[in-house]
Amino acid sequence: MTFWTGLLIGLLLGWVIEWLIDWFFWRRRAEETTAADPDLQQSLAEADSRYSALAAESETRMRDVGREWQARVTALETANRDLKLQLDQALAAAAAAPIIAEAVSEAPAKTPKPRKEKVAPARAAEFELPPVIDDLTTIEGIGPTYAARLRVAGINSYQELASSDEARLAAAINAAPWQKVSYADWIRQAQLAVAGDTEGLRVLQDELNVRPKGVDNLASIAGIGERTQEALRAAGITTFAALAAASPEQLSEALGAAGIRAGDTDAWIADAKLRAAGMRVRSSHRRPVEQVRCPQDLSAVSGIGPVFEERLYRAGIGTYWEVAEMRNSDLAAVLGEPADYDAIRASALQRATETNSVGRAWDGTPPDDFETMIGIGEVYEKRLYEAGICTYEALAALSKERLAEICAAPKGRVPDYDGWIAEAYRRAAARGTGEE
Repeated sequence: MTFWTGLLIGLLLGWVIEWLIDWFFWRRRAEETTAADPDLQQSLAEADSRYSALAAESETRMRDVGREWQARVTALETANRDLKLQLDQALAAAAAAPIIAEAVSEAPAKTPKPRKEKVAPARAAEFELPPVIDDLTTIEGIGPTYAARLRVAGINSYQELASSDEARLAAAINAAPWQKVSYADWIRQAQLAVAGDTEGLRVLQDELNVRPKGVDNLASIAGIGERTQEALRAAGITTFAALAAASPEQLSEALGAAGIRAGDTDAWIADAKLRAAGMRVRSSHRRPVEQVRCPQDLSAVSGIGPVFEERLYRAGIGTYWEVAEMRNSDLAAVLGEPADYDAIRASALQRATETNSVGRAWDGTPPDDFETMIGIGEVYEKRLYEAGICTYEALAALSKERLAEICAAPKGRVPDYDGWIAEAYRRAAARGTGEE
């Protein structure tokens, strides 16, 4: 027997002996111990059951997570395909753009002209502010509408009007056949204005009998004809100021004495107030107008800042609805500077709709500046104006409760309403005595 054979036989005998010991001693003892301890046996069974439950739950969760991620991956793949499709379409459109531009272009070159070269220089010149802008409405026979049409035609000064001929003016005004317009008289007046001959201009206007001294052309107010004007003059109402100071009852009585039926006397009075204050009246509105004493915050309209707002106020335009109703030519005449008039009118109409003020017009009553009073800023002034409170007298007549309701101040920052009322009363009283 060799050494290696003896070693192998010894290892086999040792393994057999160890197996016999484990089988007959250790396993039998463990079975006896388990059988002898029911609690241990139950604990082992519960542990095995929990393990099985956890394994099943874990497998279920893994399946759910797998499905969720699979759905996300599918959605991302779909979105990716859509984006690729859009990118391909955009690239195709970009590639086709030069071809389309070449096809429609009248230039022989295949390369499209730069964008700057496509801008017509005439458009830029159209919006250049004229070096001289005169108030053409001081010429008898020219009102805001005609002045706006002249400006559109490039006639902005007395000099340009004086050097124009009647054919050019007629083309610019495009008056209706029944309208009697003396373009020659316009030119004569403009020539005197250019020469600085104020006395000659006054004499000429007196000769034309358009504006005699102390007598205004009341027939320029919508609804007042020649017969109505003569009846009003017979009653002593010869100026816009006198008409503005009259009551509807007085006007009806004066017209009734002449056998004339009175029209919309309230509108006549409101119109006369504007004209007496040096303001002009726009074209008639498409809807019934509600006259209010307080203007609205026109700077809230997109495209209108403090400068444009002040110019509109001076022209007697104080509500969103009035701005929305203006023609672009009239806006150009009032603002005196280039602007996106369509955008301004659209924004004004939106503001009128949002504030429920469609059909509202300002009667031209000059408002007081509440921001000069301590504690009243832009926000509170705007709220007071919207509530119809725009004069010291109106503010002084309010109660603290009404002021609190209008201003809606935040809690903890209640203004000194008593101080506002007292200061408004003081200013109103000072104005009444001429001491302010």
